Amino acid sequence: MSSHRNCTGIPANSDVAGIGVRLSIYITTLIISIIPNVDEDARKLRGDLLTAAGLNGFSLLITALIETANRSLTLYHAILITHLLAFLGIATNPTGSYRPSASRIVVYMATVHLDGIRALLCWTIYVWATAPHLAHRVRVNDVTIYVLLFVDVRATVGWLRWIFVTAEAIALFALVCTPILVILGVWDLRNGNDQVVRDEQPESIPMDVVRVAEANALERGVISSHPRSGLELQRTNGPLNTTASREQSVTEAVHAPPPRAFTQLSIISNSRLYLQTPSAGESGRIGRFLTSVYGVTMLELTIHRNKKHVIGNENQWAFGQIAPMVIAIGSLNEVLQFLFTEQNRRGKKRSECIQ
Repeated sequence: MSSHRNCTGIPANSDVAGIGVRLSIYITTLIISIIPNVDEDARKLRGDLLTAAGLNGFSLLITALIETANRSLTLYHAILITHLLAFLGIATNPTGSYRPSASRIVVYMATVHLDGIRALLCWTIYVWATAPHLAHRVRVNDVTIYVLLFVDVRATVGWLRWIFVTAEAIALFALVCTPILVILGVWDLRNGNDQVVRDEQPESIPMDVVRVAEANALERGVISSHPRSGLELQRTNGPLNTTASREQSVTEAVHAPPPRAFTQLSIISNSRLYLQTPSAGESGRIGRFLTSVYGVTMLELTIHRNKKHVIGNENQWAFGQIAPMVIAIGSLNEVLQFLFTEQNRRGKKRSECIQ
């Protein structure tokens, strides 16, 4: 232990800071940040890339946990891992439409996904709370630099450490409470929530809706039902004087598109939960891309600032770097297939228009 305390250099760790590991995560993250979520093919491509990013991230997390347990992970490499998994992970948050059953939502949130995030948060809290003495390398940890907003900051200063500890603790508390809230919400929705629609034929007009509309259309409006939005109240633009006009208003109300929201949790006819997050626009993609570029820049500056303290070559190509690059090549292959498919589709549309 005394030899560790007197160590003045950071031993190289190519499995964490190698150029192959970094390039793989950079490529995948930057591509995901600019992919529009506009159609089924784009969503499928995004899902494949998110899977690749998740494999890279999960392998880094397992490596971090094992090396931390063996007390061989330095503060410098721990910072690199937290930056890769947390900061660059902003650009890989999935968006899209999902249609799982309520029980599957609970099982999914309570197991793989949230458990991995909780493990990351717990490990990050431990790293920042014990930063000065992590791996018993006091001298090395004290000179480790973390670049934030293009400013060099010692990684062991108190204010920086406890800002991270507080933020991660709040996030961990929220993630611990999330499954409980979801279970309570699902239980409430499945037991007596008056917005549950159990019509076996979602395209047909529910009879109770028709009756209420016919009785109250002149005074209160039309209560409409949509397969994805449950029951809602819509005002009519004018009086309903005939049976045909009443049926037409009810039909229009039933089949009207649901209002768009940032996150819409609604009930569909077969008693399943429908979670919808609309795709981000052009500004959202630009913001994610700039966020990723900033994260890559800060990480590379951090590596450059601490390079003089690293003993050995971290860019040595071994299996730990080749495997992530293979994942990155697979991601690029998916992008090329997507582009070729889009090009062929546009070519067919042009030929049809000419004919």
